[in-house]
Amino acid sequence: MTEQATLGKRARNRLARHSDYLATALRIATEDGLDALTMQRLAAEVDAAIGTVYTYFPSKGALLAEVQREAIDRLIASYAMLRADVDARVADADPAVATVTHLVAFARFNGCQTVRLDDLRPANLKAPLRRALADANDD
Repeated sequence: MTEQATLGKRARNRLARHSDYLATALRIATEDGLDALTMQRLAAEVDAAIGTVYTYFPSKGALLAEVQREAIDRLIASYAMLRADVDARVADADPAVATVTHLVAFARFNGCQTVRLDDLRPANLKAPLRRALADANDD
């Protein structure tokens, strides 16, 4: 039996509303940016009283933390779906080429239509990615 099936109707409804509020918050942040994501706007878009929204997210900081967690969970899930296929395609490739192939495939899978070579240059990558590429080159 799933965890949600063991919950009562009220708890299931609360989880569904929480998911709706979070999906709406993600949509607002994605379409209009984080500055546009306010508790008032979220309440208006889900057609709820502002006080009701605060029962789900006690502050904007808590809402943003949930939005961030959800976005990270989605990225992790999308990478997990893609990883086995990319691993099979680059099994015999140079480690640096395999790393770049993973980055490009992941970016394209998540909606980035163009990945410029300049975006992949070590100077333009964040420090952990630069270290990963350097480690791959050392092997």
